[in-house]
Amino acid sequence: MPRAAWRLVARGEVLAGHGDPESAKKAFRDAAGASPRDHRVLLRHAAALAATQPREAARLARRAAELAPSSSAACALAAMHALFAGDNRAAEELATRALSAERENGLARTVRSLAALAGGDHERGVAGLVEYGIFEERGVAGFAALLLLRCWQALGSVFPPAPAGLKLPAPGATASQVNRASPRSRRALHRAYSRGDGANMLFALRQIPSSDPDYEVAYATALHLCGRDDLADPWVRVALVRQRIERLRQLSRRRGREAGVPPDDVDTSEPETLVLAAWIALGVGDARRARKHAERGSRTINPFDRWDARLALAAAADAGGDEPVALAEVTLAVSEEPTVLRLLLHKVALHSVLETLRTAVESADRAGSVAAASVLREEMLRILTDPRPPGPRRRLQRHLQEGWITLGDDQAEVLRSYAQRGVRCVAGGGQR
Repeated sequence: MPRAAWRLVARGEVLAGHGDPESAKKAFRDAAGASPRDHRVLLRHAAALAATQPREAARLARRAAELAPSSSAACALAAMHALFAGDNRAAEELATRALSAERENGLARTVRSLAALAGGDHERGVAGLVEYGIFEERGVAGFAALLLLRCWQALGSVFPPAPAGLKLPAPGATASQVNRASPRSRRALHRAYSRGDGANMLFALRQIPSSDPDYEVAYATALHLCGRDDLADPWVRVALVRQRIERLRQLSRRRGREAGVPPDDVDTSEPETLVLAAWIALGVGDARRARKHAERGSRTINPFDRWDARLALAAAADAGGDEPVALAEVTLAVSEEPTVLRLLLHKVALHSVLETLRTAVESADRAGSVAAASVLREEMLRILTDPRPPGPRRRLQRHLQEGWITLGDDQAEVLRSYAQRGVRCVAGGGQR
């Protein structure tokens, strides 16, 4: 590329970055005029337009791939821009062309899998991502996370079931007297919470008095972790109201009633509870309420709560049809905590295992097999919280061999394959 063309390309990128797209376009057009057959000018132009004009970026990148048909990099970048523009068929075609020129092109492999995932072929898309990993360039990683989050929501989130026959108190009941929970009861509750174990949280809550400040939040959390957002919703509503009332009391004591209280402070509940409320609202199909809670919860300084809030906000925005906001939030979440991407892939890849494990837990509960139910619950919790690919699951194999499990042949085979070989076999449909 001539030096003059490089200078014009650099000027175009600076102008695009400063929010002057018209001047940037002129600089890139002049650069293309100075070097009309150089595909690199078109690719740099496409990159500068990708955030605001994805379709035009895809057109420019496609032209670049036509100018350099033997360039694996040009074809892979064109595939990426086609994917971002929503043209899944072109993305897969260009990614395949890139791989024919260079089999190890990581971007092309990822784009081809994401195009399959975006096109509704979940099994093939996820299997490719598991087999080859994800090319974690910021834009690609964010888009992959959004597709995986969308897939997890569409497949239906799977959690360990609530214990059979467990009776729940009514949310919002007022305690007649203030009682303190024993240290042992609180330790049991916190231990179960730290593991994401909703079932054991519910058992521990039987020893926690209703006057405890975390009583409603704990019930809402436990029921959400058991996949019962319909039951968790009234609990989290009560928790939010009580937290606001307590916040108002604290501010009134500190400032004095005559000083007044800023509205933002009055309406502030605990960020962790707001994020929980957002996920529960999503679970009952109220995307608007979920978005409101997630936006407020994302103001937290706690990094864990913040990226969890961003995921909830992304899911709520996506459910409401606002894909740009969803993509921006999930990209930021992955930037703040890269493990989010691997965890989403892990959960989606093992969705069929989670469903079968849930059925097996219910079967074990009905049969009174406490030890087996415990092993199966632990396996579900490990999948939901640990993004590392599993190795052989010996405890699970042992319980399967004992023959107590009342599952169909297909479901039993899913668990046997998982216990023997782990995530690759399941994600690849048993072929790997």
